[in-house]
Amino acid sequence: MDSLNGFLVFVQVAETRSFVAAGRLLGVSASAIGKSVARLEDRLGVRLFHRSTRSITLTAEGALFLERSRRILAEIEAIAQRRGLRYSTELAMKAAAAPSAPEWQQRWEAAVDALGVPLYRMPSGAGHDAMKLHEIMPQAMLFVRGLNAGISHNPLESSTADDMQLSVDAFSHVLNQLAQEQQ
Repeated sequence: MDSLNGFLVFVQVAETRSFVAAGRLLGVSASAIGKSVARLEDRLGVRLFHRSTRSITLTAEGALFLERSRRILAEIEAIAQRRGLRYSTELAMKAAAAPSAPEWQQRWEAAVDALGVPLYRMPSGAGHDAMKLHEIMPQAMLFVRGLNAGISHNPLESSTADDMQLSVDAFSHVLNQLAQEQQ
């Protein structure tokens, strides 16, 4: 079941209005389908379906998510067709978001404070390399202000030279803090 994309499972349940029927179409048990939907709802923080012993219907949030899921899946299909490709979904990695180590976050905050610029605490739920790194070492992040409405992990991501210099200065401050702690 973990190799199935949550979007695909959700769409199948929404279209068949049945965990059993969706499971038959996807070749897995109704229980596995139910667990996949529950995990998706937990991740999204909303109920997608009203469930009773006799029926499954979409909530308002579920109807909106179905529309968006269909659009995403249709776009994936269109891209694949334009390029003459076939695609399938597979879970390649499953890891929880990485928590920031409080003592390291405090180091970054002290560095930003020392630079005299405003400090903004932002929830990250780090969803990238920190997801694995935090298992072997503490981690915390410094976010650099970005242009293009803050878009990240995209070719349009960019920052000004001044903002990049501030991040280098903050990093230098953290390194100096660490050197002083070692004395």
